[in-house]
Amino acid sequence: MNVKTLTAVVVGATAIGLSISVAPANAATFLNNAVQADNIFPNINTVAEALGTKTIDLDGEIFNSAGLGANALVTSTNITITNIIPGAFASDPFNGLRFLDANGTIDDIIGVTLASSTFPGFDISRVTFDPDRIFVNFTGLPVTPVGATISLDVQFAGATPIPTPALLPGLIGLGAAALRKRQAEQPTEEA
Repeated sequence: MNVKTLTAVVVGATAIGLSISVAPANAATFLNNAVQADNIFPNINTVAEALGTKTIDLDGEIFNSAGLGANALVTSTNITITNIIPGAFASDPFNGLRFLDANGTIDDIIGVTLASSTFPGFDISRVTFDPDRIFVNFTGLPVTPVGATISLDVQFAGATPIPTPALLPGLIGLGAAALRKRQAEQPTEEA
């Protein structure tokens, strides 16, 4: 086997692998998109307090709800809600926050997971979503201290990681197999 040829194949496969690894994955996030937030109360169809529409930048944007007594920091793929007024939440059918794609430009929301919570009694069953909206319901929660937080990670349809480390060994293997085939097809020289 020619060392020069083998080196070229390995370098070529590595270059292909590196070029794939630096290709950006689909940026399906809230980043640079308009998000609208509302305090929803006493049912899911009633906006008690419009919190506005903001374009989410690298630092995120904060939505303040005096009526609910909470702030929400929205970043590219996370929503962190912080309680700012001590007390319990009313037990109406819905008492919480809604976040939505204000312009219909964000890839579909396909998942919301509870990263952490220090709100007493809060669990993922209080979070619902559809392709364009996320609802967080605090109805009936007990007294919640100032500073208690909920962190929600949001997954989007277009966000697919590129499994580059798995590609590189396969590319090298394909290159080596092609070399073996080529070498087998070449006439051998006898000395």
